[in-house]
Amino acid sequence: MGRVQTLIGLALLATLSLGGCGVKTDPAVVLDRVSQAMSLTKQAAFVGQFNLSGDPEHNLFEGLSELSVRFEGRADLASLNGLQYLISLLVNGSSAEGSTRIGAEVRSFPDYNYFRITDVAIPLDLPFALTTDNKWYKVKRSSDSGANVLGSNPRLISDEEWEQVRGLIGSSRLFLTDQLLPDETVNGTRSYHLKVIIDRFALVGFLDQLDAITRGKLQLDRAAWMKLVDGYNYDLWITKRGYRLTRLKVAGTYIGDELRQVDFDLSLNLTNFDTPVEVTRPSEVEDFSLQRLFGLPLGNL
Repeated sequence: MGRVQTLIGLALLATLSLGGCGVKTDPAVVLDRVSQAMSLTKQAAFVGQFNLSGDPEHNLFEGLSELSVRFEGRADLASLNGLQYLISLLVNGSSAEGSTRIGAEVRSFPDYNYFRITDVAIPLDLPFALTTDNKWYKVKRSSDSGANVLGSNPRLISDEEWEQVRGLIGSSRLFLTDQLLPDETVNGTRSYHLKVIIDRFALVGFLDQLDAITRGKLQLDRAAWMKLVDGYNYDLWITKRGYRLTRLKVAGTYIGDELRQVDFDLSLNLTNFDTPVEVTRPSEVEDFSLQRLFGLPLGNL
């Protein structure tokens, strides 16, 4: 899942893009002002879809030749230590064994993650059995758990370091204009449409400085990040008023270590910038249990 997390990380960088005022229509200037104002984003709503076609390497998705994940939610990014978000997911996949559909809802707080399975339809011969009791489960977030552990805590860096990261994002120039396309109305707002490429040297410098600021706490997969430079298509839609990123699209082909090829595309729509986000805790919850939710065996999870 390293490449998926990396794509999400890149999307998060883009979601932090807010614009200044009074800039010219020169795409280089637009990108420059967007980068400068990235650190201003506090809240946002998002809707997106992630599609995979090929042979995903992660064990949970192994055997699925087609995979589609639709998601929507809201996030409060004002403080990393106060990070709150809610997200609804619907996963659809197909394989030789049949179709798979899983729906879930997640609410995240600094101390606990809450989630419930809202929809399940999976082939009977899979080595686990999800249940859809619609009950809320909670997982305590641990500050010393790894980044890939369920319930892991993003509070690996302090608020002071987070502010330095915001400053780094604001001063970075990760994108170069490849093509300026006709303006469009996106999410109800007239927007510039730019095809962009990632500046390899800017990305290397960004990762070096990010590692220095966080003192290596984020354990960045540099190889995965650098693979995003070549062979991928990036489209940005930036509002003409306010210069906010309102849509991001990424498409390309990923070739894994075992030469397994996966075609993917990611679409992310952003709205309601800096609108207060209220995430409420479920009233009735149970402690999370893998055995209860999935059954046995668990070897492929």
